[in-house]
Amino acid sequence: MKTQSELNCLVYDFYVTRILFGYYSYGDSLPPMQKISEYFRLAVPTVRTALKLLEKEGYIEISAPKAARVIYQASGKDYLRNIARYRSARKEGLLDMRQVNRLLLAPLLNAGISAGDESSLKDRWKKMKDNEFDGMSVSIGLYTSALAYLDNYLIMNFYWEMNRYTRIPYMLGKLEALEEIIEKLDTLPKEEMGVFLTEELESVYMNVDKILNKKIQSEYPKLLDGQYPGIPFEWNFYYKRSQIRYTLGAKMLQEILYGYYPIGSYLPSLPKLAEHYGVSVATIRRTIDFVAGYNIVKSFQGKGIQVCLGKEDVTASQEVVRLALKYFLDGMQFVALTVRPVCRYTLKRISAEELDKLGQFLLTICERKKEYLLLDIFLTFIAERCPSPAVGHCYLKILKCLVMAYPFTLFQMEQAEFDRIYGEMIRQTIHNIEGREIDKITDGWGVFFEEQERYFREAARNLTYDRYNWKVKLPIH
Repeated sequence: MKTQSELNCLVYDFYVTRILFGYYSYGDSLPPMQKISEYFRLAVPTVRTALKLLEKEGYIEISAPKAARVIYQASGKDYLRNIARYRSARKEGLLDMRQVNRLLLAPLLNAGISAGDESSLKDRWKKMKDNEFDGMSVSIGLYTSALAYLDNYLIMNFYWEMNRYTRIPYMLGKLEALEEIIEKLDTLPKEEMGVFLTEELESVYMNVDKILNKKIQSEYPKLLDGQYPGIPFEWNFYYKRSQIRYTLGAKMLQEILYGYYPIGSYLPSLPKLAEHYGVSVATIRRTIDFVAGYNIVKSFQGKGIQVCLGKEDVTASQEVVRLALKYFLDGMQFVALTVRPVCRYTLKRISAEELDKLGQFLLTICERKKEYLLLDIFLTFIAERCPSPAVGHCYLKILKCLVMAYPFTLFQMEQAEFDRIYGEMIRQTIHNIEGREIDKITDGWGVFFEEQERYFREAARNLTYDRYNWKVKLPIH
């Protein structure tokens, strides 16, 4: 199965799963291309690319103007073997998805439902109840309808990536349990919908999980013993920019902020950078071009590549600049909505010594007048110590989005205002660590990220733009 980070792969993964796992049989027709486009809210050309890939690999046959027809032939045992092999390689990761659901997806779902008006939500869900569910699992429809109200690319992408990994929602069709959930939703007030939906769908997934495991255990017990290399959950969301280029750019910026490459100094040669990051010289060259769009570095003929972060304006002539700001705002909202459960879950499971380390890290950056490292220090600490590997992975991914926007935020905010906001947060956190007040730490960071998200969204609305420069004018509190 493909794992590329392209939009057409969302469609590909959905239908290849349903074909290999037995939802569709030989001779069945897929929904019309236009209908698939509506299901996924993707352009018809994107859907066409996915279907052509399915045809190329021998799963379907496309005969326009008719709907694509399944030509993959398999028996019931073949389908079960496909499921067993897939799940065997993801055994630990699938267990961890329960924590991802509770710590990340549940608060995001609640926020989406809260953002929508009650009549609109119930109208959408009534349409699902009245329609046939051949094209897409009703559980996916419920989630995407609610999450769409947040208008957040990263959050919606995160949900799809979860589905791509677990595959269980892809296998569900018109189950009686799902129809009962929709019936119940019609009777609930908006504030109760999120909790109900999270708990009920988790129950449905767990029941399907048990049934699958029981069948696999009886037919292919060895395939559940982890004979395939483990595949952890990985979130890829840079559809419009090379994943490695964005990741390397964020890492380079982090090293600049930590003083590994001081502002005004020159970077090592391209071959040495390639060796340091373990990539090719060509990749380093593309990454340098990428970060130069933010004026993080600047090339001088005969001298080299100089670190100039904060010395010049950030230009808006490249899409990369606008994309980074979009990712930053989406990432801030993602953390603001999830940091309370993630923080509480993590801090209540680490030792007192580890908690004291966090306090020492924060004290150190305060003493060195590097308060701008606060978000990086805190989120890295939580991500690396979170008992859920997948949740930690997601937070490290989001951190890359926050890092790439430092040129907009850290060096254009009034220094006194910055020191007040971040310095106070550091002192408050250290005080609560010393008192072992986990709930106060958690709530404090929840409020902090909520305020930061509002702060920078307001800043984005107050952008001034001319042909060459795009400057962030931050409001003074």
